[in-house]
Amino acid sequence: ATLQVTGATTEVKWYATEFSTEVLESGPVFETPTLAETTSYFAHASVQAENQQLQVGAGNAATTTYQNPFYSLWSNNHTQHIVLASELIAAGLNVGPISAVGLNVTNAGTLPMKDFTLKIGTTTQTSVSNFVDNSSFVVVNTSASFMPVLGLNMIQFSTPYHSDGTSNIILEFCHGNSSSSATMSRVVESDVTS
Repeated sequence: ATLQVTGATTEVKWYATEFSTEVLESGPVFETPTLAETTSYFAHASVQAENQQLQVGAGNAATTTYQNPFYSLWSNNHTQHIVLASELIAAGLNVGPISAVGLNVTNAGTLPMKDFTLKIGTTTQTSVSNFVDNSSFVVVNTSASFMPVLGLNMIQFSTPYHSDGTSNIILEFCHGNSSSSATMSRVVESDVTS
């Protein structure tokens, strides 16, 4: 059966019981499994407040090498980082615009990142073992010289990126200083994943 909730600006989560905390599906349409008997499903719809700052992950690890988009051994770096749709949903973002990304820096280092670029795109992959094709990614931030500071570094997007609520997103960080081979030692909070 196909169940649908209508509402222009709501986020919808589907549950098997009225007070369940286990989300079966997110989004306005829910395709049930094959039904052999009368079955009830419960939809919870809520309006998502604008301009909320949501935290994805716990930041339990201190990343000092290439898992850190601000690190570089030779003053340049090109990394991709996946954020699962399930992580976005758990943080409170289902469908809607993303206008910035923040990284918590606990050691800022001393060298600025030249020609900094941040791109964003979607993927069906759940892990990044190889680079994801970035031909459809959107550039959301550029800076001739970006110097992180201690604490939360918010990277504002030039144009908000619309999350569809079901796709995993990829953040691609790129920076490089061709006139330097110095190591950019920084520490960014992250989560250890496979």
